[in-house]
Amino acid sequence: MSGVRLEISQKQGLVMSPMMQQAVQMLVMSTLELNQHIEAELETNPTLELTEQGDDAPSEGEGESPEAPAESSESSESPESAETELNASDESAYDEIDYENLFSSGHEGTGTGISSGSDSVSTVLEETATEAKLLPEFLQDQLAMSAASDEVKEVAEQVISKLDHDGFLGQSASDFAKSADVDELLARQAVDLVQTFDPVGVGAMNIRESLLVQLERRGERGSYAHQIIERYFNDLAQNRIPAITKALNTTLENVKDALLIIKGLEPHPGSSHGQPETNYVIPDVIVEKIDGEYVITLRNDRLPSVRVSRRYIRMFNEEKRKKRRSEVRKYLKEKLDAAFLLLKSIEKRQSTLYRVTESIVKHQRDFFEYGLKYMKPMTLKDVAEDIEVHESTVSRVTTQKYVECCRGVIELKYFFTSSIGTTSGEDASARSVKLVIKEIVAAEDTAKPLSDQKISDMLKTRGFTIARRTVSKYREQLRILPGKQRMKY
Repeated sequence: MSGVRLEISQKQGLVMSPMMQQAVQMLVMSTLELNQHIEAELETNPTLELTEQGDDAPSEGEGESPEAPAESSESSESPESAETELNASDESAYDEIDYENLFSSGHEGTGTGISSGSDSVSTVLEETATEAKLLPEFLQDQLAMSAASDEVKEVAEQVISKLDHDGFLGQSASDFAKSADVDELLARQAVDLVQTFDPVGVGAMNIRESLLVQLERRGERGSYAHQIIERYFNDLAQNRIPAITKALNTTLENVKDALLIIKGLEPHPGSSHGQPETNYVIPDVIVEKIDGEYVITLRNDRLPSVRVSRRYIRMFNEEKRKKRRSEVRKYLKEKLDAAFLLLKSIEKRQSTLYRVTESIVKHQRDFFEYGLKYMKPMTLKDVAEDIEVHESTVSRVTTQKYVECCRGVIELKYFFTSSIGTTSGEDASARSVKLVIKEIVAAEDTAKPLSDQKISDMLKTRGFTIARRTVSKYREQLRILPGKQRMKY
């Protein structure tokens, strides 16, 4: 029987300090999320206080202000170097942090540690969806005012509850009757009733049936438009206009007139009453051209300005001078550590965001000057090597972050794009190539649309080395139909 042995071994491992963990979390946060996080910390940590931008005055009731802080280089401290002193559970660290001089790192009253810069550009793009009733509620209101019998209304309520976000039932009245275990005639009456409601076309089985309902409501039953949808819907989807013209035994002009009517219909009738969402697009950075140079300004004015309360620092120092490890002293140290962590993490986030944006502007200056055609291929690695951080850091800090510039409000990740070879030896960005493809298609003869191979050949004459299958992929990403389906007769 072997005995129990105790062995000591060494191994390397990555242990993230509390500051590193919080800094990483804040890198990914959008401005709105960071705002909410700071407000949550203000509610739970009494040592943090909200201030006005640039307000350096002591808090009310503090009495005499602390003595002026000495110069410090703490603002440039990395999360890694702060690992030891930020461990609130380390009893030996009680006397190591001089909270009185923490303000020397620029945390007092700024909330970020970085100047908010010029206020010349103060507008913020905030896109909000207009309030509208949800589709079920909208239909229920109409059902309540209808003259149908209570029995039909009861089944109609079930029909409404089964509609998808486009307003389609997804099954025939017969199938619905079986699934809902109701009389088929009653089900047919209920579906017909719902199809009389607005928006026109709701309650249909699918797009095809919805379009037919819309045409019938417009008095187009039996028209060429109605016949095309009813009998030649698949041919229409494939743009087989000559085949449709021949099948209808009519002229091309009559078919074209019918297509104009069909284009005026709504293929997704319920979409106008979709789930209301409020989306805020708040630029984190502003890039302005001033005196020929691009100036980067962080939108720190969109964040709450917070600082560590001097009152609580004095309370901690008072407990410290008593030289006893009281519960009050332990509590104050824990909360002051958390406050320091928050401010340093915010500063780290803002500093990294500034440096990443600065690198992007440097790499993509031609884009800011001349537009999308001149965007250069750029990867996360390019920026990471430029500012000497890990690629994952660049990825995190560009997530959900937007820059406001002369080209509009753009997500920072938009600037990262793959490269396409050119005949000149220099690489071009995939985004610029897509723009050229879009321009080529827009200028083509719609009676003789270009094939993907022809577009590939035309790109080569413009200096882009790109295969036909790549053209097909980019065309699909641009939601451009194949050549045969783009043909207009």
